[in-house]
Amino acid sequence: MMPTMNIIIYALSYITVSITAILPSITNYVDLFVIAVLLYASYKDNLVCMAPLFLFFNSTILYYNGVAISDILFALFIVNEILRRHQINKKNLHIVFLMFIIYAAVVVSDFNVMLSVEIALIYIFVTFLLQNVYDENNWKIFTTWYLVGLFTASIYGLVSWINNMSNGVTRRFMLAFTDPNYAGMFLSIGLYIVLFSDVRNKLLKKLLLIAIVSEILITMSSTAILCNLILLMILILDNLIRVIQQGTQKISAKELLGYAIAFAGIIAAIIYIQKTNNSIMADSINRFIQKITGMNSGLSESTTGRSDVWANHLQIFEEKTGVLKRLFGGFFITDRGVDSRYFTIVSHEVYVDSLLCFGVVGTMIYVLTILKQLISKWMSRNISNEHKQIFCIVVIWLIYSFGLSMFPFWGFSFMLFVTIQGERNIELR
Repeated sequence: MMPTMNIIIYALSYITVSITAILPSITNYVDLFVIAVLLYASYKDNLVCMAPLFLFFNSTILYYNGVAISDILFALFIVNEILRRHQINKKNLHIVFLMFIIYAAVVVSDFNVMLSVEIALIYIFVTFLLQNVYDENNWKIFTTWYLVGLFTASIYGLVSWINNMSNGVTRRFMLAFTDPNYAGMFLSIGLYIVLFSDVRNKLLKKLLLIAIVSEILITMSSTAILCNLILLMILILDNLIRVIQQGTQKISAKELLGYAIAFAGIIAAIIYIQKTNNSIMADSINRFIQKITGMNSGLSESTTGRSDVWANHLQIFEEKTGVLKRLFGGFFITDRGVDSRYFTIVSHEVYVDSLLCFGVVGTMIYVLTILKQLISKWMSRNISNEHKQIFCIVVIWLIYSFGLSMFPFWGFSFMLFVTIQGERNIELR
């Protein structure tokens, strides 16, 4: 059990960062406080508690005198793990991380040497963080602080959201991110962490679920709504099949009633929200419906122009590359910068970015690795609630991979590869 004083100190670091949205003048003092807490957490071997802070509050917020405080976390975490734990489980060593580091050294270094070093640091850090949470108790600690991060990022996001609406900038809720789709993804992960958590207070659990669903709706992210509908359908069908397979060949009236109420509740909520005039949630539902119905008018409308970017980037891949570049990649295109000779923005699609960065060979390795993660987590989903959480996370990651660029932000890679004890391993040959 973690000492109460440590919990208070770590919680204060999250809370003080969140209130910089209200009091931006204290930002430098908060940054110094966070650095001090990182040093303390490293001494206490509790750095896993601080990792979610840097998932929700990126370096544009936690930045002191030109130094991204996340880099301090990465360095401390790596040193701490090397000194305290002298070996690493091979399950947490992934060939794609080596591919990312080689890409940073060979390609990114030509454009930004410091970024290439940081990318190497990021994926070494992710490897050690995966090793840390491989222990199920540490995974529970991480998810607890993930929810603390989500709550404090919600405070920050609500203040920014109100300010943005007052100034006529945007009506979309973004947590502490700069993209509502990022917010939608990490809110969705939080939703299933809560849903399959061991929270004993049922009222608290219901309130958390309602709050997170409400936040997902005010992101106005059609991807988030579609993602959660798909995942809920998978979970419901999986549960129905499992009940049938476990011998009785029948489902109790209570279970049937529960499913009926869930479906009816979702439909009733959508209809009610949609008919509520001048409601942001209604706009969110309407936007989602327009995206789905817009498929008849072409992919561009449904993807908010993303498919045009994909086509343009694939054309560059087709026309501007020789054989070696097609096979092994070499374009500089990351969410931290792009080669302005060819690109103005990232692809907003993992696999197009992958072709440009890593070529056909690297993309095949990446896709096979993703499939392996998906299959092994599907096979392990019923071992425990924690394994169910991780299965939901990888499905969310997969759905979002078709609409977001994810390299090199550490949170995306961590969520794809996170594994805990007991997961069934598979070999893809």
